[in-house]
Amino acid sequence: MKFAAFLLFVFFGGLKIFAQDGSDMKYVKPSDLNDSHLGRTLHIDFFRRSFSFFGSPRDLDSIEIDLDGRKSRFVEHRVDDGFNNWFKDQYLEAVEIIDRSRLRIVRFELLKLAGDSIFVRAYFRCFDKKGVESPAKAFSRELTFKKADIAELLFEASN
Repeated sequence: MKFAAFLLFVFFGGLKIFAQDGSDMKYVKPSDLNDSHLGRTLHIDFFRRSFSFFGSPRDLDSIEIDLDGRKSRFVEHRVDDGFNNWFKDQYLEAVEIIDRSRLRIVRFELLKLAGDSIFVRAYFRCFDKKGVESPAKAFSRELTFKKADIAELLFEASN
């Protein structure tokens, strides 16, 4: 009887360990955006879902952004295995080095909704070749994206 109780404890206790996951993000389709989302912090998932399951290959989403007349390609960096995904771990990173820095868009703020477009403020951080941030070089820009280019918007659940 004690052995059966022990087995039940191990099974149900172990089940809880394997069942836990975490996320602090809420996913919203572009068509579901409304004025209640304005002013909120978000990330943008372009075109398709780009996370892997159990080590499978993943397609990296990318978008071309015009910065001061120069087009730069940014790729999505997602730390998301389908079970654990945290808002602070997501960003877009420039493919090219610009002014000896690698640019990252660490978050967006939703400013305006207008027909088939969204207007956001993008918050950029700059990193050197070794991945060390240069806080003095941080900046922001207002950008516009077509809803058709967006798969989902990732809002911080606590925001």
